[in-house]
Amino acid sequence: MSSSTLGSEQKRIDNEIAELKAVVDGATKARTSAQRSYRAALELATTLELEKAYLNAHPQLRRCLNQALFTKIQIDDTNAVMVKGHFGPSKEHDVRVLGVELHPKIDHQRLAQAVVGLTMEEADLE
Repeated sequence: MSSSTLGSEQKRIDNEIAELKAVVDGATKARTSAQRSYRAALELATTLELEKAYLNAHPQLRRCLNQALFTKIQIDDTNAVMVKGHFGPSKEHDVRVLGVELHPKIDHQRLAQAVVGLTMEEADLE
């Protein structure tokens, strides 16, 4: 084999090793995040204060909890104000919950997603 062939083969191998290292790094980060979430989920399952968790939750998680638990949520948004946004006027809400109607059967899949989400850090949700 010529030295130029060996050199190009070595470059190819080096590139593949670099790609594999990147895959391993990504998998390690995902595993660490999953382990952290698992430990937090176990802790949360034994100490959950749902109201506190809900109030501190990321808006996406609150939405999952709402969809899992409630059929209807009655609100009062009479204090809403119109503001100019990048895409035209929009409402900024000052919402009060007046009442809720619970699902006759809880959506366990959505509830599980929300509970797992409660254990995640904000960066994991973005």
